[in-house]
Amino acid sequence: MDNCIFCKIIGGQIPSTKLYDDQDMIIIKDISPQAKIHLLLIPKEHYPNILEMSESQAATLAKCLKTLSTLVNTLGLEKGQLFQAVPRDKAAHTRVRPRAGQVTQ
Repeated sequence: MDNCIFCKIIGGQIPSTKLYDDQDMIIIKDISPQAKIHLLLIPKEHYPNILEMSESQAATLAKCLKTLSTLVNTLGLEKGQLFQAVPRDKAAHTRVRPRAGQVTQ
């Protein structure tokens, strides 16, 4: 989508700090973090929200979440970190922020 900020990030039109990038998704640092660690998992295929995903998109998202879980553990987050789907930006994505006191490194 032309006006989607996440599509522009994926397309390289908007710079980002990428922590992970594969054929299905990118994981970036949030440009305005609300916590010491604040990441965004952005699927490379645009869809407005998780309710409009196809079964194959849902399977891809599940794979992406597993990769994200591995990454946040290497960043020093304990189990139980917050995963939050946020469709307000007109593109489904997942935010990761620790709960208070969860950063161990």
